Amino acid sequence: MLRRILSTFTILLTTGLLLSACQTTKHVAASADEVTAQISGNWKGYFINKKGRRYPLSFQLKNNNGQITGTGHIPSSSHDKTPSLTGSIHLNKVKWTTSSNFTFDLHMSKDEAGAYHLSGPVTGPNHGRLEATKLN
Repeated sequence: MLRRILSTFTILLTTGLLLSACQTTKHVAASADEVTAQISGNWKGYFINKKGRRYPLSFQLKNNNGQITGTGHIPSSSHDKTPSLTGSIHLNKVKWTTSSNFTFDLHMSKDEAGAYHLSGPVTGPNHGRLEATKLN
């Protein structure tokens, strides 16, 4: 009986240690002021389709009084490898549409190290999700 209890305890302890090692960094929502100040720049990440497949991408964004413009680089796209985009900022949300008819409905967050992230659903010819990190 004691052996069974120790075996169960060892399994639970090992599982707990493995799960704690796999935890992701916590993100907090960026404020509206942070979004306005930080949206301009280079972003790199992934489009993740509804089947979970990840496609690398990058965006160069500019903010002009709450109006977003920019270009993307999506090497594996079958729609448009270098789409242009236009959109806007509303509080801490960022929304843009590309020249290839994709709509990105995103929110910005900041991790514990101070890095900024954009994430949210993408609709259009292929539905999925964007996960991107600001490079500069």
